[in-house]
Amino acid sequence: MKRNVEVTSTVLFYAFRYALGRRTGAPSTIASAMEKNLDEFAEWELKQIVKEILEYEDYSGSLGDDCDKEVWYDLVEVLNDKLEEISKMSKSNV
Repeated sequence: MKRNVEVTSTVLFYAFRYALGRRTGAPSTIASAMEKNLDEFAEWELKQIVKEILEYEDYSGSLGDDCDKEVWYDLVEVLNDKLEEISKMSKSNV
């Protein structure tokens, strides 16, 4: 039986940091959960997640296997799309 569990963006942020660089199912599980909960994140959190993914290999090592890297770079695209949407909404509200 699958149940939906409500978690805060902070918990997802912690899980994201745990999953970075893992060579397990964690990257895809966490990236999927983050995508389903994009509206729960503040703009600064989305920017920070993108930054941490893009800088991870420079400071901490591999993002994981090729399939894990693909998951993280796909998430960057999703987050950048969301940030663009937020930017357009804030400009139209001015």
